[in-house]
Amino acid sequence: LFEHAVGVSVTRAINWPTFALQPADAYRLLFKKLRAIQISSRNVLNMRWRKQVLHVWVRTYRDAQTLEEQYAAIPPEVRGNSVVLITLANGIDWIW
Repeated sequence: LFEHAVGVSVTRAINWPTFALQPADAYRLLFKKLRAIQISSRNVLNMRWRKQVLHVWVRTYRDAQTLEEQYAAIPPEVRGNSVVLITLANGIDWIW
């Protein structure tokens, strides 16, 4: 991106079998993925990421809001300098 190395991690925020994303589930997903981004950044030997992006697919606007609310509760040292991008996949059932 603009001549800088950027790492991207992609996940789906969904709670089986009800599909309803609960706050605890959103927090757990964000914490796990953001922590994994930090670990992967440290373990890459041939490149330094300028920025890491966590791209999260959601089914509903409410799920996006839940993720946004829970993101605020994630400790800054876990968030690091990662960017979280949330995409609403309304009507795109093949993603799930």
